[in-house]
Amino acid sequence: MKKIEIITDEHRHHVYVGNTDFWLDTQELVELYKKLGRVKL
Repeated sequence: MKKIEIITDEHRHHVYVGNTDFWLDTQELVELYKKLGRVKL
């Protein structure tokens, strides 16, 4: 499984998945977690 790292600033989340990174806002991050299922933080 790829490492997922999330760095949060004011209202956006910089998400690193393996060698890929992208920005999400809070609502998009919530949707991502729903798709992944339960993820331990």
